[in-house]
Amino acid sequence: MKPVVIAVVGPSCSGKSTVSSWLSSILPNSLHVELDDFFIDMNKRMFFSHGFKDMDRPANLKFEELHRVLNRLKSGKSASMPHYSKKVGKCVGHTMVKPKPVIIVEGYLLFYRKYIADLCDFKIFMNISEKVQYARRETTYHSPPAYVREVVIPTFRKYGVPEREMSDVVLDASKPLRQVEYKVLRILQKRYPSLIVPKVRKW
Repeated sequence: MKPVVIAVVGPSCSGKSTVSSWLSSILPNSLHVELDDFFIDMNKRMFFSHGFKDMDRPANLKFEELHRVLNRLKSGKSASMPHYSKKVGKCVGHTMVKPKPVIIVEGYLLFYRKYIADLCDFKIFMNISEKVQYARRETTYHSPPAYVREVVIPTFRKYGVPEREMSDVVLDASKPLRQVEYKVLRILQKRYPSLIVPKVRKW
């Protein structure tokens, strides 16, 4: 049986990483793949918007490499996974990972390339309002308000909103994340009852 690839998408600060990490921690047969590990190095990002270096545009991401990794894993083969350090702004190495029955891939603009979406078996969109996104981004990343207003939100309107139409489920991610986590778990258990079996009471 081929691995099942579950995608978690949505705007910045919608809780994608938190929910995906939690799922991976309670599902012993799962592997967590983060789109953030496929950033190009910081010194190669030469794009500017409204006076800021634009960190959010799709050109900053190595979609072809992500596709190769997911394709190998879904085919039951090991893959070389990059590790991107936000602290130093570049890839700091690779790790060979083995495929697991459940592969959870998450990221901002994950479906920008249709060939990535086509590899995903079930797609979850974490939906939050722009007002919530603005507040969370400022609190979590201390992003300049002007950058969020003039770069982050317009970029997602252009490239990210269509992901909502491509998804199987759209969740209200403005609720407390623990509630969202359990909601996602229940949805996946109903969809894949034989695969989504959490560790007993660890969660």
